[in-house]
Amino acid sequence: MPLIVTYALVALAALVLGYWLPLAFAWLWPLLLWLSVSFALVAAAYVLHRPAIFRKNSNGRVGPVMRWVLFPFLLVMTLYNNLARRFDAVPAISEVTPDLFLGSRLIYSDLDDLKQRGISAILDVTAEFDAIPAAMLEEAGINYLNVPVLDHDVPTTAALRRALQWMSRQQRLGRKTLVHCALGRGRSVLMVAAWLLTQDTEVTLTDVLKTIKKHRDSISLNARQIKLLQTLWHSNEFAAKQRLWLIVNPVSGGGKWPQHRELIEQRLNEFYDVSVLESSPEMSARRLAQRALQEGADVLVAGGGDGTVTEVASVLVGTDLPLGILPLGTTNALSHVLWGISAKLDPINSALDNILNGEQRRIDTAKCNGKTTLLLVGVGFEAQMIKEADREQKNQHGEMAYLQGFWNSISQNKVLRLKVRADSGKSMYLNTGSLTVANGAPNTTLLAQGAGYTDLREGLLDVTWLTPHEDTEWGKRLFTLAELALNGLTGTGLDIHAHHIKVKRLRIKASQPLDYVIDGETERARKLDIKVRPASLNVLLPPSKG
Repeated sequence: MPLIVTYALVALAALVLGYWLPLAFAWLWPLLLWLSVSFALVAAAYVLHRPAIFRKNSNGRVGPVMRWVLFPFLLVMTLYNNLARRFDAVPAISEVTPDLFLGSRLIYSDLDDLKQRGISAILDVTAEFDAIPAAMLEEAGINYLNVPVLDHDVPTTAALRRALQWMSRQQRLGRKTLVHCALGRGRSVLMVAAWLLTQDTEVTLTDVLKTIKKHRDSISLNARQIKLLQTLWHSNEFAAKQRLWLIVNPVSGGGKWPQHRELIEQRLNEFYDVSVLESSPEMSARRLAQRALQEGADVLVAGGGDGTVTEVASVLVGTDLPLGILPLGTTNALSHVLWGISAKLDPINSALDNILNGEQRRIDTAKCNGKTTLLLVGVGFEAQMIKEADREQKNQHGEMAYLQGFWNSISQNKVLRLKVRADSGKSMYLNTGSLTVANGAPNTTLLAQGAGYTDLREGLLDVTWLTPHEDTEWGKRLFTLAELALNGLTGTGLDIHAHHIKVKRLRIKASQPLDYVIDGETERARKLDIKVRPASLNVLLPPSKG
């Protein structure tokens, strides 16, 4: 019987029993309700494939709130596991290869066995059981990682990738690694089999399972677990990447890099061989990225503002090498576009999760006068805003420096006369205070909200320009800003004072040199030629749901 049915029946039985109990046993009602709720919640977790219900933390401890909420379930599972482990015909730990072991849930008394075998890395794939306390593992010199998976279930793509990448790092460090679940029959077997499949492209799934069974004959995989391994066998998606180069602009964001450096390096070093390079006025992020590419990097991570990310990305455009993004700048608009609100709420940890767990997906880039553009090209208000928000102001005031620059540019109300040609159409003349050409822009970038959205994977650029107003028409200017804000919130284009078209290429010509901005960096030219490059950059993005 599937576990989801079993747990649902236990929850229902507890409710029915409570309903039929006589009043003399009313004291049992809260206990039966507790029992029902705990098993019902776990059943729901199986329906949704959400092992995170247990809130197991990085030290392998079930969250304190869920420990009490799910106490009846945890108690039953612990008692069952203890009995099953005691009477199991196979040992708690089995050697599969000299450097790889497979086992059941660990208890304190297993520490001596771990030390004797020289095991110094543990991958725990249980969601429901506490690990040996972190202090005891640290004292024994054992690295620990929990990748929670529900019993009899399969891991998500992100979880599987994270586990295999970590195992690869431990093996390269010469650490004997133990993979364990509750009884060493299902989830841990799947992880060990997946690891062996990624190590030898010639081996078959049947061969791998025979090898494991020879050392632990109690293994038992269900149909879903077998299907996942069959898919893995025919794919190179999970091949481990070894060398990660982190290219950082140390002055971005007013000192964010020194503040977060220890955490960033610690987490990345658990999974990769990490090289850290800092850009400087003499050595640009672009040149450092070129060096990393030449020296065989498997992953490049750009740490800094949008300008730094664009520099690194310009080297990777047209390649398959994945780009990770660490938002260490002032606004970090690109990460906001790619990740959503998590880029603002917890930018560093969100970025690290995306680098370690994320999926590779291709996005569009653009080129403006030969330079790579990830976000937007802006003339008029956008360029003036960036020009006024210098490094000192950004370090002191953060994003407020841009707001001040934006207000100043609106107040100056300079009107540009531009000759514009979209794709292969006829040229047209525009009088405007602001024109932006966006590959991607968050809804907080008001001047790009002609249609209220940008899509980094549609192969088109979003062009937005504003109707100019007289110096005395402050009401209309504020109305235009409100229109842009409403576009951004609703995803629509009102087309009253803010106008919008989608193009593959836009050429702009002015009678005299223009100040313009590319992804936060100011430039100057009389002609601009902007083209989209569809699906040209491989980026590490948050894993898909499910």
